[in-house]
Amino acid sequence: MAQLHTQQASQKPKVIFVCGMRRSGNHAFINWLSNALEEQQVEYTHDEKFSYLRFSKSGKTAFINEINRIRSWKLHRMLFTRALTLRKVDTLIVSAEDVDSSYSQHFRLPIWLPRIQHRIFIKRSILNTIASRLQHLKKSAAAGKGNHNLSITTKFFKKLKSWESPSSDFTDWEYDLWLTSDSYRRKFLSQLGLRQDILPTISKEGGGSSFTGRDRTPTAKEATSRFKHIHIPSNIRRDLLRCNVDTMLDPDEIAHLNTPTEESSEVS
Repeated sequence: MAQLHTQQASQKPKVIFVCGMRRSGNHAFINWLSNALEEQQVEYTHDEKFSYLRFSKSGKTAFINEINRIRSWKLHRMLFTRALTLRKVDTLIVSAEDVDSSYSQHFRLPIWLPRIQHRIFIKRSILNTIASRLQHLKKSAAAGKGNHNLSITTKFFKKLKSWESPSSDFTDWEYDLWLTSDSYRRKFLSQLGLRQDILPTISKEGGGSSFTGRDRTPTAKEATSRFKHIHIPSNIRRDLLRCNVDTMLDPDEIAHLNTPTEESSEVS
């Protein structure tokens, strides 16, 4: 694991920037990180005025969700209005979802906030991420709702491909390893100067798990094998190959993609 990039560790608040594709484990990481920071189960409450801003009940941690979806003037208005409160927190977590690897080089936080201390990319099995997005889209459609934010197009794959070789100031957090390895979790936390490995309850963000909702937390085996239990359409397979994302797949995923489906059998 690469050494995490650290800057201005003595300044408050400590700023942690988290990037990942939707349904890849972003909120699982953020909730786990928050628990480790405060050494207890953390719950966030929404700011009464700004929906993207949350504060932990202790007031020690603040979280700006999907900063890439906030218009610049709204973001600066929010930060200006809540400046006094944000200066008092120990840690500010900022997330961005479905952005390419160059995104963090373009957005800027106000100069009164310390520079970003840690930049973390949420990495999950690509086919499991696709399966989770497909299942969420299926549930949304059944409820008569659309959700273009989870579309799986060449645009999605190009953004994903950009993370194959991110800049050196980013460190990967691997969702699948986090689920299955106690030693991985301890090692990752130690890189941040943290020790308490407190697994989070199921996230309320995005309706919880794409497959089990908020009813229960999926097992590690379930969460790491989603792609084996959902059909991945031929157009998505085709776009994945066109964007050369197959170089990012693990052997199990490659074997699964090479397994003939009913759809491909009909075509042939």
